[in-house]
Amino acid sequence: MPDIVEQFPPCKWVVEGKSFTFAITSIEESYSNRLVPHERVYRDGARLDDTGSKATVWTIAAEFYNDLDEPGVTFGPSVQYPDRVDAFTDSLKIHETGELTTPTRGKRRARLESYTRNDTADTRDHATVNLTFMEDNEDDARQQEFSGVNGAGAARKAAEEGTDAGYSEGAGGGFDMSDLNEFASELEGLMNAPGNFVGDIEAKANAIQRKVQSVEDTFTRNKNEAETEVTLLLTQPSASFALRRMRRSADIAKKLADKKAASQQLGITTVTFPRIMSIYDVATKMGQAPQELIVLNSAIEDMLRIPAKTPVTVLDTPAVRNAKGGDQNASAA
Repeated sequence: MPDIVEQFPPCKWVVEGKSFTFAITSIEESYSNRLVPHERVYRDGARLDDTGSKATVWTIAAEFYNDLDEPGVTFGPSVQYPDRVDAFTDSLKIHETGELTTPTRGKRRARLESYTRNDTADTRDHATVNLTFMEDNEDDARQQEFSGVNGAGAARKAAEEGTDAGYSEGAGGGFDMSDLNEFASELEGLMNAPGNFVGDIEAKANAIQRKVQSVEDTFTRNKNEAETEVTLLLTQPSASFALRRMRRSADIAKKLADKKAASQQLGITTVTFPRIMSIYDVATKMGQAPQELIVLNSAIEDMLRIPAKTPVTVLDTPAVRNAKGGDQNASAA
């Protein structure tokens, strides 16, 4: 019976447009939960709270050598050492999240944690690279939440789910969590507004973060310091959902504010297209939020049917500049 591992396809790493396919001799996947034990006097063992999981980690041993005949590995074997391994290790020093494709799990968003490279005199034109990648949980679906109106809606929904779950677990008792929902709704309103309110958005995002921290401080400390048995309201396993949703609301709000502030630091430019486009088509093609483009192009009469060759104002990002300089259907107006 053939060895299953020998039938594995190679790994692939893509970061900032640079792509590398490489042979591997082993791959290890590790996963762990963040468990918080609560030990009690005169009681064996501990009550465990599951506060989520740590990042999934892949440890990979990669091989680069000039007589390589691994199917699927791009570039000829003669350039594997030193050219290809040098370029590969250089790409690992780019401080960006990339796309790691493994033979066991397929595509995952990941970032390199560390690598070690071993070249020895015993083996000519050969290098072993031991890699440790950590998964980035901001997958494509999550990333879409952080654009314009969708992101604000996700923050509001997470806040509502968190506060509802918190009240159902007994949190409250005179402590009002409803203003967290109000802050998130106001943030959604600001993101929907036909204008730029960067300062207000930042202030509202900060208010959401402070409120979530206040809830956490209030309901995860001792209910009554004088009681013999400590009660931690929102750290019970059944209540972990409440805090996790509130924290998610705060995280989304912060990312929205950061993204909005960053967009205001960019210049603007115009592009034209050889065919009829909607503002949503332009947003997708340029990798920008539709709401931002609607604000920038208020003079266009029909956002759903923009005539060909009409100048469309967009943020002057590197992606836009690349589109203008490449073969894509976008050009400077």
